[in-house]
Amino acid sequence: MEHPVLQAPTHFNLEAVLRWGQVRGLGGAEHLAKAVVQTPLGTSYTHEDFCEKVVIVLVEQQILDSTLVRSIVDCIHLRKFAVQEVVPPGSNVECRDLPEPNFGMIASICSRRHRYCISG
Repeated sequence: MEHPVLQAPTHFNLEAVLRWGQVRGLGGAEHLAKAVVQTPLGTSYTHEDFCEKVVIVLVEQQILDSTLVRSIVDCIHLRKFAVQEVVPPGSNVECRDLPEPNFGMIASICSRRHRYCISG
């Protein structure tokens, strides 16, 4: 059997090819691999331990519509890693600490409406 990395589209850069292979190797569908590669997960391997967990959850939740992947990844990034710039009234820009540095990845499909839940 051919390794999933070798099946990646030829126009992908090395980072995207590796992420593609990871998603496909874990059993993710081709459309999910494409969606993941189009997020920051497809271009960066910073915080890889955590990002690998995100990829695993996305693969395990096959019911997810791949069009939601970008929003989910962006939300996770903002909650865990983004430094917030805030401008209080009458003040200069302030940088605040990470919103939720202890945020963890637990995913489940909730209720009959199949809402995606993330909790720490």
